Amino acid sequence: MNVIDQLVAWGIPVDNDCQAIQAIRNHDPASGLLWTEELSKEEKEERIALLLGIEKPNFPNDKHARVVYGYAVGESVRLGRPVDPADIFAKVEKLIGEMPWVVKEYETYAHEDHGPVKLDAVGAPKRKKGAKKALAIEVYNREKGTERTRKEWIDLLMEEVGLSKAGASTYYASLKNGSMK
Repeated sequence: MNVIDQLVAWGIPVDNDCQAIQAIRNHDPASGLLWTEELSKEEKEERIALLLGIEKPNFPNDKHARVVYGYAVGESVRLGRPVDPADIFAKVEKLIGEMPWVVKEYETYAHEDHGPVKLDAVGAPKRKKGAKKALAIEVYNREKGTERTRKEWIDLLMEEVGLSKAGASTYYASLKNGSMK
């Protein structure tokens, strides 16, 4: 069975690569409804092996398998023929190098009610809203007994809280006049 026939057998539209990728992401752009149930990591790995003509890979997580599967399906539809596995894996590695959060699994907080941690551009956990404010208050309360000039306070807040110069200036004014609690 050729690659296009295989994709059709799986129920993936082969008119264009964008439509095929939307289908494997289980999204019908016209209706907004899901087309099929989500495939498991193992099912994605089996389909990747069939599409690329390789042994079944074992990816570190489902997100990694989803990215490789998306590239394999999209390129197969775009070219209308089997694709070179090395080409697919090179494209995925380039993507991961530029955007590592694409394949990272979400970490969770100790308390389940906080939900998943959002990641920044380098894959590190983002600070929660209000975290800088709380940290600025903590730094100010810890250091308010010391003699510092306004400039020294701004430099301290920039360094310890990670604020811009304008942000540190605003936070310092609010902390000093007592309006930030």
